[in-house]
Amino acid sequence: MKTEFIFEWMSLEPITVSLEAELHQAKQLLDDYHIQRLLVVDERGRLTGIITHTDLLEALPVAAHRQLESERHEDVVQIYVKDVMTADPVTVSTTDTVGKAAILMLTNKISGLPVLSPVDRSLVGIITASDIYTMVAQSWGEIELFEAIQGG
Repeated sequence: MKTEFIFEWMSLEPITVSLEAELHQAKQLLDDYHIQRLLVVDERGRLTGIITHTDLLEALPVAAHRQLESERHEDVVQIYVKDVMTADPVTVSTTDTVGKAAILMLTNKISGLPVLSPVDRSLVGIITASDIYTMVAQSWGEIELFEAIQGG
């Protein structure tokens, strides 16, 4: 695992959401794609943050309260992704090792990292704990068992 590079195991073309998207739009993307996190990008496609399913669950009661308050005053209060996201998330480069990604995830108590190009720091993918589990299972020769369990 120490010599496996992230570009070999990351997921390309991660699902992203705009800074200006409303929380309900982010939740819909998470539900539609059956994922746990969205990478937040600005109008030029640059990574600015990350928002997780847990972030949304924690924010939704606040959003509901604000909505109730707004109905009393006939104002519409909208909560945006930029209000809830984690700004400047921990990232890795395509040329970092999977071991480094695992250490960063453990140290920061997170389960996914945006992957940036080492050349221009543009967003190119994401690596998650599930990607690392798959790599470990394959390296241990257990991937056939995993695929059988998954029905693949």
